[in-house]
Amino acid sequence: MFRLTINLILVLTLSCTTLLANEDLEKGIKAFDAEDFVTARNYWQPLALDDHAEAQLFMAVLYRYGLGVERDQARAAYWYEQAASNGDVDAQAEIGFFYESGLGVKQDIWEAQSWYQLVLDRDVCLSDTLSTGRLDVKESLK
Repeated sequence: MFRLTINLILVLTLSCTTLLANEDLEKGIKAFDAEDFVTARNYWQPLALDDHAEAQLFMAVLYRYGLGVERDQARAAYWYEQAASNGDVDAQAEIGFFYESGLGVKQDIWEAQSWYQLVLDRDVCLSDTLSTGRLDVKESLK
């Protein structure tokens, strides 16, 4: 009975943590859509540091385009690679592009190919994933 109670507490704790993370992620997206990039970063950065792949992807976008932060391709590459390592397919395509072009990282065609292969292995079209992912960056840059 004691183990069941402990397991139930752990499940509920993890569920609440996930709900709070998703809530903060959504608040960040709303701030981003309102072009309040500093607020978006303030919601996403703690999640990104806690290995939340989607928040890591969004942090990469902020640094890539200099939205609410100083534009920094090396930091963008760092966050893309973190998100990619955590399984985000959009980030896998983007870090592949960064390695292919030498954007923020030392150019490495073989490393690019390995990231692209992960995307292809998931049966995803690269052209569908490259550039903005889930954020409408083009609208924000107008």
